Amino acid sequence: MVKLSERMKAVADLVPKSETLADIGCDHGYLPIHLVEQGVVLKAIAMDINPGPLQAAKEHIAEMGLGDRIITRLSDGLDKLKPGEGESIIIAGMGGRLIIRILQDALPFLKGEGGVRSLILQPQSELAYFRQEMRAMGFVCEREDMVYEDGKFYPMGRYSLGDTFRSDKQELFDLYGPLLLKEKHPVLLKYLQKEAKTLEGVAASLSNMKDGEEKSQRQLEVAEKLKMNQTAQNLY
Repeated sequence: MVKLSERMKAVADLVPKSETLADIGCDHGYLPIHLVEQGVVLKAIAMDINPGPLQAAKEHIAEMGLGDRIITRLSDGLDKLKPGEGESIIIAGMGGRLIIRILQDALPFLKGEGGVRSLILQPQSELAYFRQEMRAMGFVCEREDMVYEDGKFYPMGRYSLGDTFRSDKQELFDLYGPLLLKEKHPVLLKYLQKEAKTLEGVAASLSNMKDGEEKSQRQLEVAEKLKMNQTAQNLY
C-alpha cells in the first residue's frame, strides 16, 4: 500500500466512485495506485508529459501488481486520452493558469464524447483567475477542501458541468473559494490570518517609501486586499 502525503490524501478523498480515472501529470503514480487499491476506481490511466516520471509510475504500478488495472501513457495534458477512459480526471500540483490551458485545449472532449463526469483539480497559483475561468467554461464546484502541509496551503476542488451564476460575493468567492467560505473551513481561516499579517507588513513597509504615484498605487492595492481579507474573516 502506497503512503500519500496529506495533500494527496485530500485530493484522493474528492474522487467519486468511478469506473475509470485519468491522472494528468501523474508524477510517480501514487494517486491512481491508492484509488485502485481502495476500490474507489476500477481502472486508471497515469499520464505525464515527461518520460522520467512516467517510467517511475510504471515501475511502482508493477511493484504493486496493478499492471492489469493501471496503464501509463505519455501525453501533453489530455491529448492522448480517449473517450470513456476518464470518468474522473485528476490534475493536481500545477499552476492555475496551466490547468486552465489544459482544460481549454480539451473543452470539446470534456463537454462531449469524452464521458467525463468529474474534474478533481488542485491548482498551486493564480486561484482567482482559475476560479473565474472554470466558471466561464461552465464548470461548477461541487466540493472544496484545503490542506496545510509543510508550511504551504493547498486548496482543491471537484468540478462538474452545470449551470453557473454570478453571486454578489463573486470577487470574494473567486479569491478564497465559495464552499471554503460557506463551510467556514478552518484551514482557510488560518490562511486568511496569515495573509492579513503579510499584508499588514507590506503596508508598514510602504509607509517608509518615498511619496509618489507608485507608493500611492501600491497602498491602494494593499488596502483593498486587506479589506477583502477582513470581509472573508468576518464570515467566520
